[in-house]
Amino acid sequence: MGLYVATTGTTPVAVPAVIGTLLEVNPVANRTATITEASVSFTGVSATDVPVLVEFVEVTATSAAGTAVTPVSVRDGQVAVSATAKKLPATEGTVTVLKAYDVPPSSGLVIQYPLGREPQIQGAAATAKGFAIRANRGSGAAINADVNIEFEE
Repeated sequence: MGLYVATTGTTPVAVPAVIGTLLEVNPVANRTATITEASVSFTGVSATDVPVLVEFVEVTATSAAGTAVTPVSVRDGQVAVSATAKKLPATEGTVTVLKAYDVPPSSGLVIQYPLGREPQIQGAAATAKGFAIRANRGSGAAINADVNIEFEE
């Protein structure tokens, strides 16, 4: 299996005041993406501001096109990745919330899944499926986020 990471890159994404997808990975049909790590960090400066709601979700019907992100290989000499990724899609897809966290806007969250307990997303031809990280800053100050999804396929 190859190990890849999709990231929002060197330009942090704005965290919306309503729930919205920051980064989404979509495996192709008949391929499985095993999520090994997911992380988000925020640029907030006030630890007393309202927490940011962060959701890790399974996408059961893909969101509308956003800004394309090319997952990169973590290990040298791997085959090219087949999964696609995007940040800030225009509309939300249909999702199932796997985990939800309240995270201070001046920090972040890193989840490394234990072996054998990683979320697995099976790609589907008819309706694209995927794994996404969504966030909602609510009434808090405007902040940005750096988001990463590491996966095997």
